Amino acid sequence: MTAELAQAIGDALHADAGTGWVTLTRRAVGEYAENGPPPSPPPVFVRVLALGDDASSRAVKARAIGAAVAATIGDPAERVHAIFEPGATGRVFSGGRRRQG
Repeated sequence: MTAELAQAIGDALHADAGTGWVTLTRRAVGEYAENGPPPSPPPVFVRVLALGDDASSRAVKARAIGAAVAATIGDPAERVHAIFEPGATGRVFSGGRRRQG
């Protein structure tokens, strides 16, 4: 599932090979709640750390990510929540070298 999600998100964002990374964290049913009735299916949260990201492109990226994740896992896109981290430029290093973006 993790590799499928990485490929689907990378394809949706037209990312170069090796520039999109996915880690998968599963939560037990009892470790998530919302106010109101329990959601079914439960939501999927995607945290996005992007190099060279700007606020105007986030909505476009969020829709592409939501559609890619939903298609991969077979859930509705409305249940995919994208959370954008602060910009990664100057904060991401691979092998001790700063990633450019």
